[in-house]
This record gives sequence, C-alpha cells and structure tokens, in this order.
Amino acid sequence: MMKEGYCPNCDARRKLLVKLIDETYPVRGEPITIKAEVAFCEKCGQDVFDRELDSANLERAYAEYRQRKGLPSRN
Repeated sequence: MMKEGYCPNCDARRKLLVKLIDETYPVRGEPITIKAEVAFCEKCGQDVFDRELDSANLERAYAEYRQRKGLPSRN
C-alpha cells in the first residue's frame, strides 16, 4: 500500500510505502507483539510517523491483549 506524507529525514513530502513489520507495544505492563503497518519513505527508507496507522496499530495491540485475557472486545 502507498500513502503520501511528510518525511522529516528528507524534509519533504514523499510517497510512503506501508509495510507489515513485527512491533511490540506495552499494554498494561505486558509486551504485546503484533504485525503493525508502518510507513517508510520511498526515497530514503526511513520509517515515518503516521497518526492513522499508529492508532490502528495501538487498537490491534489492545485487541490482542483483550483476546489473550479473555476480555470482551470493543464494538
């Protein structure tokens, strides 16, 4: 998947390639590893913060935590 955004390393708007990578998030003191969507600058290869992707990744981590603990999912 491709997006467009600002790359602070290039100091310019660039095309961003979204890749799935393993990332670990601390959820209530427990490390939760998920397949996270992360944007990378197509030109320099640096990972770039994307609020939309980050929010979705956090939700995935919390959903995984709830599943592991047998807690109800958010609907």
